[in-house]
Amino acid sequence: MTRREKTKEELIRELNQVKRKAAQLKQLESERRRVAEALHESETMFRKITERSVVGVYLIQDDVFRYVNPNMAAIFGYKVEELVDHRGPEDLVLDEDWPEVGENIRKRISGEMEAINYRFRGKKSTGEMIHIEVYGSRADYQGRPAVIGTILDITDRVESQHNIEMQLHRFQALYHIAMAMAAEHTLEENLALLVRSCRELLKTDVSLIAVSDVNLEKMLVYAQSGLRRKKLRDLPMDFLKRQGVGNTSDRPGDDAEVCFEQLKALAKKEFRNEGLLSGIAIPLRARKTAIGVLCVASRSNRDFPESERDVLCLMGNVAALEITRKQAEERLAQSENELRHLSAQLLRAQEDERKRLAQELHDGIGQSISAIKFRIESCMKQVRENSDQRTVAQLETLLPMVQNTVEEVQRIAVDLRPFIIDDLGLVATLRWFLRQFQNTYSNIRLDNRIGLEEEEVPEALKIVIFRIAQEALNNVAKHSRAKRVHVALRKRKDLIELLIKDNGVGIESDSSASPSNLGKGFGLSSMKERTELSGGMFRLDTGPGVGTSIRASWSLKTDPCYR
Repeated sequence: MTRREKTKEELIRELNQVKRKAAQLKQLESERRRVAEALHESETMFRKITERSVVGVYLIQDDVFRYVNPNMAAIFGYKVEELVDHRGPEDLVLDEDWPEVGENIRKRISGEMEAINYRFRGKKSTGEMIHIEVYGSRADYQGRPAVIGTILDITDRVESQHNIEMQLHRFQALYHIAMAMAAEHTLEENLALLVRSCRELLKTDVSLIAVSDVNLEKMLVYAQSGLRRKKLRDLPMDFLKRQGVGNTSDRPGDDAEVCFEQLKALAKKEFRNEGLLSGIAIPLRARKTAIGVLCVASRSNRDFPESERDVLCLMGNVAALEITRKQAEERLAQSENELRHLSAQLLRAQEDERKRLAQELHDGIGQSISAIKFRIESCMKQVRENSDQRTVAQLETLLPMVQNTVEEVQRIAVDLRPFIIDDLGLVATLRWFLRQFQNTYSNIRLDNRIGLEEEEVPEALKIVIFRIAQEALNNVAKHSRAKRVHVALRKRKDLIELLIKDNGVGIESDSSASPSNLGKGFGLSSMKERTELSGGMFRLDTGPGVGTSIRASWSLKTDPCYR
């Protein structure tokens, strides 16, 4: 009995153990079901979230997509079922970027890197390239390592950033061109900068500008960049003749490729030697008339989008404006030179006429009056011998009048042209004139510093310097009310300088409007004109109560216009 009872107790105990294990198993099963339900709920929630997500979501395992959301598939132009379990990440990455992307996936699978954020270039099902930003991290999927992450199509952002950078680059190029045109650069230098900028902005192999010559026989290549052969000097004029007068289109860029083909057909040999296959060209127009061409070209076949054609049109307008401006400046400079030359000739003719009149007064009228004086003195001597005192008295009254007339004729002759300047030169004439001035205007203290030799003054400048000094001192005597005047003529290196400075009342800004100062204003204008027409620089420093300083200087490196 005892043995059976023990066996029965053991069976009960084992039965209880079985019941406990069954309860535990039931509890575990319940827990498993709960976990499974929670996992299913989480997966459902995950799918709902990812499928509504604005970014692409993916899961990669064994180099194959195990999950992608609809947006992920749409980014690359696929359906979800075309990717899941059928394609891997290598199918969606541009070949050039796959080594980097593949290495990043490997590092996360192996655990070397938990998470990473980077960019790469992807390819859609159509082959179109897109820009992708990805965030991925390591995960376990079904007990094995995997990569889960998000993908964002940033193509629009990258292109917008690229466009902004391009616009900034174009603006900087235009700014540098504008600054160059505002500076004292030649037309060739400015156009060379412009063609270099066109080549860089449009990323072409060659760029050039050709402008019609004066005779309208051919277009001269003013500037070029990228040409292999330097012998390209001109292009056929027939291109401009085909452009006619007026714009062929409201948008000249629309005809840019047609213009290039026309230019290429007319200059077959030149373009063939350079290997130019594609390009665009814009006629340069001034007042709707074609005056030249701006061309960019490549040695490979490529398209030029509207934005690049617009850039070339803008550069063409800038080039046409610069060419027109420089040509206008050249015509203006030529007119100014001609006017300066004519004015110099007029002043020289005036000096020659003064010299002729002075010579005639001295040799003609002066000699005649001197002869009259001599005859009167002879008559007086004869009359005295006849004791006709009344007639002698009448003749004696004529002598001072004749003498005054002789002196006045001499003064006029000297004012017209001092003979001493032709005989002894400027230095002696100026010293003589300063002595005469001091004797005449003893109330004005005169200081003079003549610090150069006669041979140091160009012949053409001698009469100019004397006339300016003469006019300036006449102004001092008539208008300044000065007590002191300083006159200096000196040479400093390659510069001759004349300085007349007084301590008088100065000149008011509206002095030219005053009737009493009309002569002074005319004198200042005459001095300035003489100085500039002889190739010098004229400077006037003055003000009420501070006196007047006149400075005229000439560079000996430049031949005076009078020469």
